[in-house]
Amino acid sequence: MLLCAAAWAITPQAQVQGGIFTLTNATSGIFDASSGTRSVTVTGLEVGFDGGVLTNITVAIDYLKADGEAADPPPPPPLPGSPFFNEIHFRLDRAANPSTELIAAGHYGVGDAGDFFSGIQTFATGGAIIPAGGSPVAGTFAPTGPGSLAAYNGASALGVWTLFVEDTVGFDALRFRSVTFTFTTESAAVPEPSSCAILGAGVVGLLGFCRRRRQLAA
Repeated sequence: MLLCAAAWAITPQAQVQGGIFTLTNATSGIFDASSGTRSVTVTGLEVGFDGGVLTNITVAIDYLKADGEAADPPPPPPLPGSPFFNEIHFRLDRAANPSTELIAAGHYGVGDAGDFFSGIQTFATGGAIIPAGGSPVAGTFAPTGPGSLAAYNGASALGVWTLFVEDTVGFDALRFRSVTFTFTTESAAVPEPSSCAILGAGVVGLLGFCRRRRQLAA
């Protein structure tokens, strides 16, 4: 045990993958020239939390944006007016870290009459770039910024994670369904097993050498 402790102090440390866990807030809502928040809280008791040091985070948002004020689902197509996708605004807020604009207000275009979006958009580091002025589609995308999900890597997952939801102008509501956060963590550093074994063998050999020297001297 003492030998391995010594190995810890002077040998290279290896990061061990902790695990993956998800938390979902499925409190639905209709936002129209209004905003609100949906949060989850990481307690450290989640299976997969382990050391709790973040190596990756993704945010999956299930929502609908269409012409009109009807509840989800909207009236069947064809819808008479434009959905005004440019009113969509999602932001990840974290008290201990900078905020990340997942979809900045005004990033999308207005959309053509009859268009609507209904599905899940997942935001992840390395995802596809969302073209400015386009229309939302389902898939995995990089945040529009400012901010980056990679900025949370190395931080503790503990605490409250909040999605800010906004529809910036009235008359064409954003129907929010749910948000799911997926956290990937690593555990604390541990010594490489081979390094510990090699150092341990070396220390044992050194102790034996010193013992023989004492015996010869006597």
